[in-house]
Amino acid sequence: MASTHKAGFVTLLGLPNAGKSSLLNALIQTHLAAVSPKAQTTRHRIPFLLHGEDYQIVLNDMPGLLEKSAYALHHRMMDYVREALEDSDLFLLVFDAAAPFRLHPVLEDIKNRLTPQNSLVVLNKADIAQSAYESAIQKAWPGWNYLRTSSHTGEGLEALVSWMVEHLPPHPPYFDKEHLSSLNMRFFISEIIREKIFQLYRDEIPYACHVEVDSYKEEPELHKISAIVYVEKESQKGILIGRGGNALKTLGTQARQDIELLTGVPVYLAISVKVAPGWRRDERYLKKFGYFSGSK
Repeated sequence: MASTHKAGFVTLLGLPNAGKSSLLNALIQTHLAAVSPKAQTTRHRIPFLLHGEDYQIVLNDMPGLLEKSAYALHHRMMDYVREALEDSDLFLLVFDAAAPFRLHPVLEDIKNRLTPQNSLVVLNKADIAQSAYESAIQKAWPGWNYLRTSSHTGEGLEALVSWMVEHLPPHPPYFDKEHLSSLNMRFFISEIIREKIFQLYRDEIPYACHVEVDSYKEEPELHKISAIVYVEKESQKGILIGRGGNALKTLGTQARQDIELLTGVPVYLAISVKVAPGWRRDERYLKKFGYFSGSK
């Protein structure tokens, strides 16, 4: 390991659907962060690890910035953002450059809390970007450095890593360099299942679901996994299961296939559905589901 090793925490911030999770997956070259065309797919502060011989970047994937919080869950999601503003070394402000540019008050508030010295404006989805987006950014955020990126084509990713490494402080690695995240496999299995729910179900169903892995047994030739999907209403449970259980079978099949890609071994996956009435508004459930630390 080089004597000038650098390490630090880099937080990705942006509006819902800016493409933060897709960008992060492209950087670590592994599909770990849940991705969906629907907004607010990410709910936690999720640390991913990007390693080089002389650096370790702890990339924090964050919930999309919300102007208004409709649920206690939303309040907690924004708490993660506030905590990251206090303890991160660098910030990537990720914009969806394929969408029309607008001055969003939440982004203006974030800009006032950061400085151009520790932050980089990332114009994401550069392969399908609006032609006028760069000039709009330059006018709205004068003096800030920006970089065009695309998780689809790989444009700008190498330059993005170089910027982060250049601006990180000298520090030994925080985590084992063999790992891709400080979180355990159970968390990412639950994220895979939740991602499939976002992809397969419409309207409010994905937002009303919380997934927990309640049993994970690793045998040499088969991993046996049991997961629970919590919903808020009996009617949602019926939709999630589907007629004759067909919808739940499809969910299980697609989730199992992705889990097998992650683990590299065959997987037996059993998914059950339970009702936790109004869990997104109930702090007791939020604590049970891990959205609050012990100090909250």
